Amino acid sequence: MMNVYNGAAYVRDALESVRAQTFPDWEIVFWDNGSTDATGQIAAEFADPRMRYFRPQQATSPARARELAIREARGEWLAFVDHDDVWLPDKLASQLALAGDDPGVAIIYGRAVSLGSRGEEVDFDHRREFGALLQGDIFVALYTDSCFIQMSSVLLRRSAVAEVGGIPDSIEVISDYYLYLELTRRYKARALQGVVSRYRLRAGSLTHTAELRMHVEALQSVDRWAHEVDPKLVSIRRRNQATRLAVAELRHPGFRMAGLARLAKEGSVVFLLTRPPVWLYREVRRLLRRPIWRQDRAPTVWRGAPARIADSSLALSVIVVDAKGREALRDCLQSLRGQMRLATQAWEVVVVDTDAAYGSAEMVRAEFPEARLVAGQENFASAGNETYRSCRGRYVLLLDSGTVVLDHAVDRMLEIMAARPEVGALGCRLVGPDGVPLRWSSGNVPMLRSVASHFLLLYRVLPEAILPPPLYLENQPSADVEVGWVSSACMLVRREALGATLLFDERFGDGGEDFDLCDRLRLGEWKVLFTPAARAIHREAGGSARGALDAQRRRMRSLRVAFGMHNRTALLPVYNLTVLLGFLVRTVVYGLGALLRPGRGYSARASDSRRGAAESFASLFGR
Repeated sequence: MMNVYNGAAYVRDALESVRAQTFPDWEIVFWDNGSTDATGQIAAEFADPRMRYFRPQQATSPARARELAIREARGEWLAFVDHDDVWLPDKLASQLALAGDDPGVAIIYGRAVSLGSRGEEVDFDHRREFGALLQGDIFVALYTDSCFIQMSSVLLRRSAVAEVGGIPDSIEVISDYYLYLELTRRYKARALQGVVSRYRLRAGSLTHTAELRMHVEALQSVDRWAHEVDPKLVSIRRRNQATRLAVAELRHPGFRMAGLARLAKEGSVVFLLTRPPVWLYREVRRLLRRPIWRQDRAPTVWRGAPARIADSSLALSVIVVDAKGREALRDCLQSLRGQMRLATQAWEVVVVDTDAAYGSAEMVRAEFPEARLVAGQENFASAGNETYRSCRGRYVLLLDSGTVVLDHAVDRMLEIMAARPEVGALGCRLVGPDGVPLRWSSGNVPMLRSVASHFLLLYRVLPEAILPPPLYLENQPSADVEVGWVSSACMLVRREALGATLLFDERFGDGGEDFDLCDRLRLGEWKVLFTPAARAIHREAGGSARGALDAQRRRMRSLRVAFGMHNRTALLPVYNLTVLLGFLVRTVVYGLGALLRPGRGYSARASDSRRGAAESFASLFGR
């Protein structure tokens, strides 16, 4: 079962992970729940007779969509893969072998480990990441521990699901948990102790309404099955879940008073206060011990879907998204024309006109007739995707129209890519119009330690040997270095690594799309590289003070999105608090600097820090 809504960014990998199964007797029920992106096109390109595509006339809740898809299934067992998850190749074969001939077994699951976080992988069942997964009668454990089975890791006996009698209309979000509880009341479970699937930790995967609904339904589930569990366990479970719901209400405007009331009447302040130490204990334990799934020699990495790109005589396609206006675009195109050594017939340039008010189209037609001009959306990710699908080059250079390439930078980047076939994306040194290197040229995956090190200025006072990988490259390296991300202001991508359809995940809009692109490449075991051998000037938002402020806000938004991609959603409030404290510390430090050493830029930094603190405060409380 594959239930998808706007899954174009990752659905190809999900589909190919099914096709790569060593067990061949499967079918895919692809349920497109009203997608408005390229999901349908990608499904059509899959071209496997074992897949059946369904698209209802009207979109439904995720739970209802899952139930409708189950009704179309014809196999003895039901397996599930969300569009942004992947199966390992032996998943079906290993689990079906474990099923045997025992009719009393109706649920078979395995380990699901997060993907996309570099060295920070997490077992979905965090309680048992250092021990064996539960088997047999697991109903009480599922009830008291909440859901510890990831949907993409499970097999369900279809006849047993039919016996349950469908998913109630009151269940809209936690249909998986409902099915697990109903099945484990009646049947035994078996567990494959190895990793069978990988899932993405993503920020924003639930809307505010859906998040609240999830916790409401979980609280209702406590009462639904309370008569089958020890009353003491029911009381503890109800109190803890009421606390989770209260915290979710406190995070969203319009529900805060209800959240406070619920916490006081139904919740547990003690449970709430124990959460940070528990999270810290888990993180420390992961640093000191190897989880059980890491001790298994079986492969735990999905290498990604193979690319399907037509042969092309073009070496390079350059995509320039006009987001800075006519004059900036002219400078960008002139720098390409003047600095490119590659033969004219071996490359193409495509200009995406995002706003007719810029007046750029007339300028491009008159002064750069070799450029192909297309109308695009103002959203950077959408505009980039529209053009990417029509590009013919083996490499694609992404350029912000505020970028001016220097010293034959593109030729140098092409040479590096040709010499390093394992590299999927390459970024260069970005400098401002004054020649000062820009910090946001490249960096590493934002984890809580690196965020704290950067914003709390710990990297200024602690020895480098004990610091985590820097959030961005503080000291410009003198040689090529592997990083977690590079800026899409000037990024060279190997088209073979991404496939022919999708460049950016459009859900990120104008912020975080380059983090996500690099993350997908590294997931497929392609390297992301930064080179100091190529330089480009980058003007942020036309160079105005307001534009620079908007650019700073976009960077902070992108960083938060990237943090959410690689960490559990529950850590986002900790991230917001860390950033808020960091800006407050900077406000004090730079304010003192402005008093003691005026005229050295400290006053402007203090002002920027105050604005950052205000915006972080708003993010912390969901405004």
